[in-house]
Amino acid sequence: MKLPEFLFDISKWGAFKTSGVALGCAALLLLFRDSSNPEEMLFIQNVVRFAIGSSVIAYCQSLAYSTYCLNKEARDLPILAQVFFMALHLAWFCYWYLYKLA
Repeated sequence: MKLPEFLFDISKWGAFKTSGVALGCAALLLLFRDSSNPEEMLFIQNVVRFAIGSSVIAYCQSLAYSTYCLNKEARDLPILAQVFFMALHLAWFCYWYLYKLA
């Protein structure tokens, strides 16, 4: 069975391809999980944390790409607002994904 070509097209998924696949895996894991096994639930939580963290990184990447590559002078947001939102999202990611996971 061959997978459709549009699944691997970067223009359709963009930067959110990794987080979309991780959230799909998390949904499948939740669907077929063993509710009596607590270690399995911890694994699913780690997969969801990875998906959320990769979504944050993809958001920052797409925001920077749309501002500096697509709209050369006409930025979506002022530069200070973008830096603030990127720093806020990256700090949230570092706290919840890196600090809480360890």
